Amino acid sequence: MDGTPLSSSWLVHLRAYVNTDLPSSHQIEGRDAIAELISKNALSLPRLVSEMGDILTSTDAVMRARGILLLGELWMHFVAKPFDATILHHFAAFFAARLEDWHSLHGALIGSLALLKREKHVGVVDNDDAKALLKSALENVEVQALVQEDRMFCLEFFECLLVGYPEAISSHGTLFVERLCGIIDGEKDPRCLLLGFHIVELAAQIFPDPAGYIGSVIEDLFDLLSCYFPISFTPPPDDNWGITREDLSVALMHCLGATNLFAEFSIPFLLDKLSSSLKNAKLDSLKFLGFCVSRYGAEELRNHSTAIWMALKQELFSSYKVEEAISKERDNQTFHEALNCLQACLKLQAGNKDDMLSLERNSLLELVVEDPFINDFFDCISGHLIQTSARVTVCSTGNGDIALERALTTIKETGLILTMAAKASPASCFAVTHRIFPNLFNLLRPGICIKGSDDEKKFEGIPVKSSLWFPDDVLLTVLEVIRLIIEGVKGLADSVLKLQGTYSDVKWIGPLQLNSEDLLMSFIAITVSGLQNRMDIDAILIDRTWNVGVAGLQAVGSFPPQLSILSRVQYDYLFSFLKYITLSKSEATSLWNRTVDAIRVICTAEEHFSCQGLKALSVLCTGGAEILTNSTRKLTELLCEDLKKFVRIASEEDNTVKRILPLSQGLLDYILPCCMKVDMDVEVLLGLAVNLWHIVENFPEDGLLKDSRDNIQVLQNCLGIVQICVFHCDAPSQRYLMLEIVGPFVEATSHIFGSLGLKDIWLIGFFSSMIISLRPSIHIPRAECVLHRLCAGAVSLSCGSVNLIASEAVGCLVNKWQSNGVEMQVSNGISLSIAEALDLIIKGEWVSTALCNQTGTACLEPEKALVLKMGCIKLLGYAGKGLAIRGHIGVSDIAMLLLSLVHCKKILVDAKQKNLLQFLWPNDEERLSIASAAADALGFIAKDLGSSGWRQSHLVIKPLHQQRFFVSMLAPLELVLKESEEQERIILYYAFANLISSIPANVILMESKRVFPFVLESLSALSSAEMFSTSLSSVLLVLSAILVDKNGAELASRHLSAVVGRLQSLIQYQYSVTVRETSLLCLGTLVALPYARVFPFRTQVLKSLTNALDDPKRSVRKEAVRCRRAWELLTR
Repeated sequence: MDGTPLSSSWLVHLRAYVNTDLPSSHQIEGRDAIAELISKNALSLPRLVSEMGDILTSTDAVMRARGILLLGELWMHFVAKPFDATILHHFAAFFAARLEDWHSLHGALIGSLALLKREKHVGVVDNDDAKALLKSALENVEVQALVQEDRMFCLEFFECLLVGYPEAISSHGTLFVERLCGIIDGEKDPRCLLLGFHIVELAAQIFPDPAGYIGSVIEDLFDLLSCYFPISFTPPPDDNWGITREDLSVALMHCLGATNLFAEFSIPFLLDKLSSSLKNAKLDSLKFLGFCVSRYGAEELRNHSTAIWMALKQELFSSYKVEEAISKERDNQTFHEALNCLQACLKLQAGNKDDMLSLERNSLLELVVEDPFINDFFDCISGHLIQTSARVTVCSTGNGDIALERALTTIKETGLILTMAAKASPASCFAVTHRIFPNLFNLLRPGICIKGSDDEKKFEGIPVKSSLWFPDDVLLTVLEVIRLIIEGVKGLADSVLKLQGTYSDVKWIGPLQLNSEDLLMSFIAITVSGLQNRMDIDAILIDRTWNVGVAGLQAVGSFPPQLSILSRVQYDYLFSFLKYITLSKSEATSLWNRTVDAIRVICTAEEHFSCQGLKALSVLCTGGAEILTNSTRKLTELLCEDLKKFVRIASEEDNTVKRILPLSQGLLDYILPCCMKVDMDVEVLLGLAVNLWHIVENFPEDGLLKDSRDNIQVLQNCLGIVQICVFHCDAPSQRYLMLEIVGPFVEATSHIFGSLGLKDIWLIGFFSSMIISLRPSIHIPRAECVLHRLCAGAVSLSCGSVNLIASEAVGCLVNKWQSNGVEMQVSNGISLSIAEALDLIIKGEWVSTALCNQTGTACLEPEKALVLKMGCIKLLGYAGKGLAIRGHIGVSDIAMLLLSLVHCKKILVDAKQKNLLQFLWPNDEERLSIASAAADALGFIAKDLGSSGWRQSHLVIKPLHQQRFFVSMLAPLELVLKESEEQERIILYYAFANLISSIPANVILMESKRVFPFVLESLSALSSAEMFSTSLSSVLLVLSAILVDKNGAELASRHLSAVVGRLQSLIQYQYSVTVRETSLLCLGTLVALPYARVFPFRTQVLKSLTNALDDPKRSVRKEAVRCRRAWELLTR
C-alpha cells in the first residue's frame, strides 16, 4: 500500500489540519482521520513524512509548525503502539533537529516527549537517541521563555529523561546542571512547579557527590528553592487540575530532602523560619525540618543538634512563655508538629548497643534527657503532688489555681515529649526510661504501696483498701504520662518486630523491667484508691481514675513475648487483681467493662503467656450466672468481630491471627464449660451458633486457608465452640438451627469436589459439628444430599481437621438415623431407610465427586491417590462405629469390606460393595499402608466410646455393642487366616491386635478358647517390626489377663512350651520397654501354673533372664529380678 499514491480524500484531511484558517474542529477531524489510517496500518508514519515533505520543509513558518505538530500529536496518540527501532531512531533524530526551530518547537517537544514516554514492550528509543534529544533541548530551549503549555512539555521531557535515561543525563551533566537553575527560576505555575521540584529531586539523587555536578551549584539551587518557602498558594475557584498547597509543599519538602548537600543551608534556614509569626511558615518549618533531617542522616543531625533542640524547645514548652500560658491556650497543632519533628530526629540516634548508658556528647538525645525541663517535671510533682503527711488540698486562691494550671501544663507537655522520645528508637527508649522512671518512682513510691491490716478482707493477696492518697488531677496526670510512655514503648516494640521479624537485642527494655513492680503497683493502687473513695469524690474523677488504672494495667501487661516487662509472678499478681475486680466489683459497671476489655487485650498479646491469658479469661467464669452470661455475650461478640476478618488473616501473612487464637481457645476450654455448670440462658448459646454460621456463610468463595498451625487451630477451636453450643441447646433450638442452616448448606456445597476453598472448609466443618451434637429426635431435611456432601467433604484433599470432623459427622448421622421412628426425607420427599443410607455409603458414589467426577485415581498423583484412599477408609471406620454403637447389623458389611482390604487377597463382600472396594484396592506400593489403615479402622470400630474421641454427641447406644462386634469378627478373621500364607498373616494379626486392644477383659475371657491361638500367633508375628510395638503391648496385656484367670490358666498350661518360647523372645525386644516389662511380668505369672508342667522350663527360663538383668532400663531390670526370684522359688 505504501507504493500507491494517497487518495484525494486523505489529502483533504492533511490540508484541513495545516490550514490555520479553518476552525479547530476541522483540524482535529483531519488529524483523527489520519490517525485512524495509521492505526489500521493503511498508512505508515515514514510514508506520511515522505508525503508531507513540502510541508515540513516549507519556508512558511506557520505551515511548517503545523506539520511538525501533526507528527508530534500522532506520536503522542500512538505512544502505546509498537514500532521497530529503526522508525524510533529516525524520528528521534528528526525531532532533535526540529528542537532548533523556534517556530516548530511546540510540535517537536510533544513528539520528543511521546518518544520518551514509551514503554519497553512497545519499543523505546536507545540511549544515543536520548542523548541527542537532551543535547538539542539543552542547547536550543530556554524553558522560562516559553509559554506555560510548552514549559510543561519541556519539564515533562526532562523528567522522563531523568527517570528512564539517567546515563544520558550523566553524559551531559555539566550542561544539564547549568540549565537546571534556569528551569525553575521564577516559575509561578503550580503544575510546572510540581514538575520542577521533582526534577531537582531526581537530579540530586543521580549526582550525590559533593564534588559532582549538583554540588557545584547546590547553593544557587537552594537560593532558588528557598524563595518558594513557605508555599503560599490558593487554588482558583475554576481550577480543574486539583493541585493543592499541600501538594506543592510536599513536593518542595522532598526536593530539599533529596540530598544532604542541602543540609548546611536548609537546616539553619528552617530553624530561622521557626521564628516567623505566620502559622503556616512555622508548621511547614517543623514538618520540613523533621523530614529533611531524617533524610540527611545522623552526621548532619550531630552538626546541628544543639540548634535544633533549642529551637524545638521553644515550640514545645508553652510554660516558657508565661504570658501565653496564662492568657490563651497553647497552639496544639504547632506543638504536635514539633513533637513529630523531635521524633523524626531522634530516630537517627542508634546508640551504643554494648553500653546504652553512654550517650554521645552533645547528641540530640543527650541534650533531651539532660535538659533542665526534666528537673522542672520532677519539681512540679514533688512541689504540687507529694507531701509526706496525709492528703494534699491545692489552695483555692487565684495564685493556687495558676500554680496548679502551670503544674498540670508542665506535666502534660513533658509527658508528651518523653513519650514521643521514648518511642522514637530503642536507644532513645532506653535513655528516656532510664532517666525518668527511677527518679519518678522515688517520688511516687511512698504513695503507691498497698497495705493491709488483719481485719481487712483480702482476695488472693489483693486487699480491698489502698494507702494511696488523693486520686486528684495532678496524680492522675502523672500516671497518664507513665501510661503514655509505656504504650509508646510497646508501639516501638511492635514496630521493631514487624521490621526485623525478631528481637536481636532486648537491652533497651531493661529500665522498664527493673521498674516493673513499681509500674504494676502504681496502676493497681490508683484503681483500688478509686474504689475506696468512690463515695466521697466526684463521679467524673472516679471514672477517670479507673480509666487511668485499668488502661495502665493493660499497657503494662500486653507487651510482645520476647519483650515482656513483667515476670511470671507479676503476671499472676496482675491476673489475680483483674479477677478480684471482675468477680467482686460488678456493681462498678464502668470499671467492670474496662477490666473485661483489658483481659481480652492482655490475653491476646501475641503468644507470650498465652496460658496466663487463658487463665485471665477463666476468672470470669466463677462469678455466677449473671456475670458469666454478660462475660460470655461480650467475649462472643469479640470473637465474631475478629472472625469476620479471618479471611484476610488466613489468606495473607498476617500475625493478627494471634488475636483470635487465645480468645477462641479460652471460650472453648474455660468459658463454655463453665456455662454448662450454671443456669445459662440457652438463647446465648443458640445466638453464638447462629452468628458464627452467618459469618461463615458470608466468607468469599475464592478464599484459601493457609495451612499454618495457628490458622488450623482457630478453625478447630471455632468448630469445638459450635459443637458445645449445639449440644447444650434444647430440642426446639436445635430444630430451629437445623431448618435455618440445612438449605443454605446443601446449596452452597453443591460444587464440592477435589480441593476445597476456605468457605467450603468452614461450611463442611460447621455443619459437621452441628450434626455431631444433634439430638436423635431432630429431623434432618434433605438427608440424602447431606450425607453425600459430608462423605465428599470427608475425603477432600484440603484440610485434615475438617476431613476428620466430617467423618465423625457421617458416623453420628448413621447412628441417629430413624432412631425416633421418623424416616429421614430426601429432597424429593421419598423416605430413605438406614439400609439405603448405608448402601449410599458403601456403593461409593461420593468418591467420584471427590475425584472431580472421575471413576478412578488415575487422574491423581500417586501421593494424593493414597491420601484419598486413606480418607475413605477412615470414613468407613466412623460409619461402622456409628452402626456398631447402635447395634445395627449393617456394620458387618463395612467390617467385611475393611477386612478384605487388610487381607488384600480375598474379596469378602457382595456385588454392591465391589465398586468402592475396586477403588480402594491397593497397588503394590500402597498395600502395606492401605492394609494398616483398614486394620486401624477395624480397631476403631471396636473401641469404647471413651477412647474413640466422640463426646457431646447424643448417640444412640445399645448395650454390649463392643462384645457383639468383637465376637462377630472372630469367625471371618479365623477363615482369612487359614487361607493366608505365613507372610500375609502379619497384617491380619495386627488387625486382631487392634480389635482386641479395647475389648473388656471379661469378654475376652468368655471367648478365651477362640482367642488364645490368635494371641500366641500374634506374639510371634508382631515381634518382627517396630511399627507393631504398641499392638504387641496390647496382646501381651490380653495374655496376662488370660494367665491370671482360672480357665485361661488351664488353657495356657496346655500350650506352655509355646507360651514360654514367645515370652523368652520378647524379653529381648529392642523397640519397646513396655513390651519387655510386660513379657517379664507374664513370664513370672507362669510359676502359678501346675508345678509339674512349669518346673521343666525352670533352667531354660533362668538362663534367658541373664540379659534382662543387664537391661539399660531400670524398670526392666527390677521386673527381671522379680521374675528370677519367682522361678528360683520353684525348687523350694
